[in-house]
Amino acid sequence: MSPANAPALSLSSPRSLIETVNELLRAKAAAGKRERYLVELRHALKLFCNGRGDRPLPSLTTLEIETWLNRPAWAPATRKSYLTDIRTLFNFSVRRGYLDRSPADGVERPCLEPRPPKIHTPVEVAAMLHTAARLDVDVARVLSLQYFAGIRPAEALRLVETDLLPQFVQVSAAASKIRQRRLVDILPALRSWLDVGGQLPVVNFVRRFRRVRAASGVVWSPDVTRHSFASYHLAEFRNADLTAHLLGHGDTQMLFRHYRELVTPDAAREFWAIRP
Repeated sequence: MSPANAPALSLSSPRSLIETVNELLRAKAAAGKRERYLVELRHALKLFCNGRGDRPLPSLTTLEIETWLNRPAWAPATRKSYLTDIRTLFNFSVRRGYLDRSPADGVERPCLEPRPPKIHTPVEVAAMLHTAARLDVDVARVLSLQYFAGIRPAEALRLVETDLLPQFVQVSAAASKIRQRRLVDILPALRSWLDVGGQLPVVNFVRRFRRVRAASGVVWSPDVTRHSFASYHLAEFRNADLTAHLLGHGDTQMLFRHYRELVTPDAAREFWAIRP
C-alpha cells in the first residue's frame, strides 16, 4: 500500500465518520461559530459522508479524499472550499485523539486562477439605489451602507440604528465577521442616502432585496457591493492603508492583489457623486 493511500492510525477505539462529524458540529456551535459558517460546514461534510458515514475514521485515506474532491462538476474554488472543511474535520479528529495524523494533509490544494473581483459601474449603482429608494427605503438603507461604507452584506444585516453615529458607522464585534469592532467614516455620498430614511435592521431582507434587484435589472454577484466600495475608495482617495482599515483588513495585500487600478479616477468621481 502506498503512503498516500495508507490509513491513519487510531489512538483510541475507532469512531465512525458520521459520529465525528456530529461531534465537530456540536463543538463548533458551542464555541459560538456563526450560523452561516455552520451551515456551509455541515453541507460539505454531509456530502463527504454520503456512502461512507458508518466507516471508521482510520479507514479513510488520502487517495479517497482526493478522488472525492476531483469531481469534474466541481469548480476549483468549490474543491478548495470543501478541502478546507475536510481538513477541519480531520484536524479536529487528531486533536481529539481519534487519529494520529490527518489523511487530508496529503491532498494537494487546487490552483485558482487570480481574477479581479466583479464590481458595479456607477450607472449600475445608481440604478440599484434609485430603484431601492422607490420600492423599499429600508433596502436602500442597507445597500447604501454596503456600497458607500464597504460593510459586508452579513454585517449590514446585523446593524441597528444606534450603530449609525453622527460621523461613523459602528460595526460592533458582535456584528463583525472577524469579531473585531471598527468604525467606518460616513462620507457625503452615504450621508445623503441615509437621509432618505429607512430603518435597521430590515426584516425579511432577502425577499425584499430580490424584488428590488429584479426591478433594477442590475446583474448581481457575491460581495459586489463591498468590491465596488474597495475599488472606488482606493481610486478616489489613493490611500491603501485607509481603504484596508475601513474594510477591516489586517494589511493591504488583498487590496493590491485585487483592487489596484481596477477603476479609473473619473469613474471613482462619478461613483462618489451618486445622490438620491
